Amino acid sequence: MNKLPLRLTGVIMSLIIMLISLSSCSGGEGGDSPADSSKSAFPEVMKVALLASSESDVSYDGMKPIDVANELWEALRVYVSYSDISKCSVERFDADNEKYTAAFNILYAEGYRYFVAYGSRFSEAIGEAQSKYPDCKFVLFGDAPTDESGEPAISKNTICVSFDVYSAAFLAGVYTASELEKGTLGFIGGDETATANSYLRGFTDGLSYAKEQLGCKVTLSENMSVFIGDSSDIGSAQQLAAAMYDSGITAVYCTSGDFSLGVISEAKARSANGKPAFVILSETYGRERGVYNEVDSVILTSAYIDYAPALEYAINSFLDGNFEGGRSLVFGVKETAAYAAFSNQETGANTAANVETAKNYLENLLE
Repeated sequence: MNKLPLRLTGVIMSLIIMLISLSSCSGGEGGDSPADSSKSAFPEVMKVALLASSESDVSYDGMKPIDVANELWEALRVYVSYSDISKCSVERFDADNEKYTAAFNILYAEGYRYFVAYGSRFSEAIGEAQSKYPDCKFVLFGDAPTDESGEPAISKNTICVSFDVYSAAFLAGVYTASELEKGTLGFIGGDETATANSYLRGFTDGLSYAKEQLGCKVTLSENMSVFIGDSSDIGSAQQLAAAMYDSGITAVYCTSGDFSLGVISEAKARSANGKPAFVILSETYGRERGVYNEVDSVILTSAYIDYAPALEYAINSFLDGNFEGGRSLVFGVKETAAYAAFSNQETGANTAANVETAKNYLENLLE
């Protein structure tokens, strides 16, 4: 089978600063409350800056990878959709810590006092900024700020947010087994990290739950489970996926990373030729990237992480005067931040009920 051409047009790491002004709306009706009183010291317009690094020039088979920064940006836009957006602009900086630190300095001078960022690239810069600007609030997704020695250091004006990826993957496993009922699955991961292993363990346990509780006969092949060691190696991932599908694998589960584009491309090519092949993703959904024949999609489901609940919680806590600085917060099934994404295609009659039962099972375990 001919391998689809790889089009990597000079990946440029850059810093995108997405700026938005939030009108500080009243938190309720009636007289002043402790939360209302706490808002009196805030500016009439609350300025929030979302900072993220992006590899926007990656393209493969007409697809671009899903950028978590965009997920956060859309969640922020939805959050303030009821407010007037008086400023919305984009600036780019080189992706090194010196530029990140300079960005904080520039934005502070422009009146921004609330910063949201994603990923380890911001650990050092936020570690410095949280001390330099004690009157600011910082929310870092996916990592923790670090001090000069590289050790985690979370100040009272910073919240760190992580997610229960195990539970999201567990529910995706239940969804997959309920939909397929029987068959053998493969797994392709990029870099073997603790998070990637949590996704894999959760998905495997979800399949086991579906076997024991629902009688599903869907298994994950140990011989067809591979970490390729590079989350950006799209070509190798497509070759592995091709070998797996050739061996009779029904669907391939992927952790997050650009490499998943190769798996999606392979599944689309086969499905378009009448040989159905499916993909299960992690962290984001991306159904549109799996569309073939203009309607159907090879994306069966995803171990989905929803950033909106955590983002809303962090901003609301600031507006209410209850900002939980100095803490690492974990969002999961109870906060509707981790779940199996439902396909836009027709879902099996029992799948929704089975996933809901599994969700209740997980919630009971967490109590």
